[in-house]
Amino acid sequence: MVVLAGGEPLLHKDLPEIVRGAIARASSSPSCTNALAAGKNDRPVPAEPYFNWSIHLDGDRQMHDKSVCQKGVYDRAVSAIRAAKQRGFRVNINCTLFNDADPRAGRPVFRRCQSAGRGRHNGLAGLCLRA
Repeated sequence: MVVLAGGEPLLHKDLPEIVRGAIARASSSPSCTNALAAGKNDRPVPAEPYFNWSIHLDGDRQMHDKSVCQKGVYDRAVSAIRAAKQRGFRVNINCTLFNDADPRAGRPVFRRCQSAGRGRHNGLAGLCLRA
């Protein structure tokens, strides 16, 4: 597996070539993003079967926007998830719950993953707990 993380991989001008190279060398290649730069790279990444977007989404709207210190980021991430799935990409959700978060706050993310998992692509989530 080759994981493409950042910074923000969507901002790299050579991302499509990097993805192709990673897939050629590994069985799978996720790219981790907060999706804020979705649509800013005019060179499309191929929707390959061994490539997936791992989009950062920290709980519900209120928790996520608080964790990134910016309003509206949750909605942008959810829009990016929908757009990626419509374009044929596999999508995972990566959720970080911070020390002051109610552990039940991850439920909306996992519900979204369950509904996203129906059909052709998976809706797997990673959960990270931070102090």
